[in-house]
Amino acid sequence: MVESASFDDENERIFIKVCHESWRRRLGKWGKGYQRECQFFHLGRRDSEKLRTSLARCKNANSLRETVVDSGKIGLE
Repeated sequence: MVESASFDDENERIFIKVCHESWRRRLGKWGKGYQRECQFFHLGRRDSEKLRTSLARCKNANSLRETVVDSGKIGLE
C-alpha cells in the first residue's frame, strides 16, 4: 500500500516503512516471549492504541518528533 501511494516527499514513504519495520520487530519479540495467544494480542492491541493516540495528539513537527523519538512512549524500538 505504501508503495502505490503518492507522497509529496520520498522521506514520507521512508518514514512509514521504518515505522512498519519497527512494529514488525516489536511483534516478533513479543511472539517469542509469550506462549499464550491472548497475552500477545492483548499487548499488541494496547500498544497499537497507545501509538494511535500519541500520533493523533501531535500538533506540529516538534511534537511528532518527540513522540517518534520517545520509543517507550509509543512502543517502537
